[in-house]
Amino acid sequence: MPAYDPYDYFRTDIFTVVILVGAIQGVFLFTLLISKPHRQPYHYLLFAALALACALIQTEIFLGYSGLLTKVIFLADFSEPLVFIIGPLLFLLMRALSGEPFRKKEWLHFIPFVLYFIYHLRFLAESDAVKFNSFLWAFHPELPLKEVSYRYAFDPLYIRRNLELFISLHMGIYLLLSFVKVRTLQKRIGTSSYFMSWIRILLGVFLLEYILYLAVRFHFIHDVGDHFSAVFITVWFFLFSYKMLTDSGFFQPVVRQKYEKSTLSAEDKEGILHKLKSLEETEFYTEPSLSLPKLAKQLGTTPHYLSQVINEEMGKTFFDYIGKLRVEKAKRMLKDPETLNFKIEEIAERSGYLSKSAFSATFKKITGHTPGKFRKSAPGKSTGL
Repeated sequence: MPAYDPYDYFRTDIFTVVILVGAIQGVFLFTLLISKPHRQPYHYLLFAALALACALIQTEIFLGYSGLLTKVIFLADFSEPLVFIIGPLLFLLMRALSGEPFRKKEWLHFIPFVLYFIYHLRFLAESDAVKFNSFLWAFHPELPLKEVSYRYAFDPLYIRRNLELFISLHMGIYLLLSFVKVRTLQKRIGTSSYFMSWIRILLGVFLLEYILYLAVRFHFIHDVGDHFSAVFITVWFFLFSYKMLTDSGFFQPVVRQKYEKSTLSAEDKEGILHKLKSLEETEFYTEPSLSLPKLAKQLGTTPHYLSQVINEEMGKTFFDYIGKLRVEKAKRMLKDPETLNFKIEEIAERSGYLSKSAFSATFKKITGHTPGKFRKSAPGKSTGL
């Protein structure tokens, strides 16, 4: 028998720290998403719900893995029903990022979660002794269980005893639904859409998490290997947080519904995008009087179609797109030794701005620095003011 008392046992290792940090990051991600103002908050709310659900699961894994669960044993298995919400949230999030609206029938996806939550209430109402046995069974299967009496019949439908099978089937079904949805979206809106890249990332994360879940269940008994899944969740928490904070496109509205009745085909859309990218080499954006209709005329399309391509394929508005190109040119000039002595006004003019103040405001919005401060980080000395 192991020479330790589970009541006083506390494990501190790298997994403990990583899992705890992941739970905290999940709460941060949830807070970030629900605090962002947005006219179409559907995908925000789904992402926030997903982050919160994973953070709560992370918290329970942290408590169980570290041993602190014995201090708050009433929380044993409190997050267990949430495993039936992950698949539906990921699937609905992919739909939301494609611009599909939320319909009342989407609530049906959460029926398994609701049913299991109701069934799980029997366990949540059990005594601490029963919950302590559950903790031992999950995280310390090498220790003998205590003699306990149940207030209610234990698992009368044999669901908890076969929970891993139900979770595997549930996740597998939603993974399959997600694959089908992505294939349908690629045929309908093409593969180059800005939000399509997010959808593919989500699908990849879902697939990796499912494979890891099956591997952990195959190699470990009960919940002994859950910390590996928790580490993976921590990693994607930070990767998603970094991508969202450094990619302003995610915080743009999902505009698919705006163009739901558009007749622009995926092939024509890619053609316009290709022409637009080719035209960037001519630095068309440095023309101060540039407008959406004028650019559309150069590309041989309509302003509506061009706006649709910029919105959907780049995740930006027309003005954000032009501003980004102009600032990138200005950054090159501010770093180029041949133009280090140019005044800020001249760089603004050559980048497409008639006003130094408008240029500085846009530059700081995109880079976080004023043009002057950005220039100071360039090699060599500058006399431009």
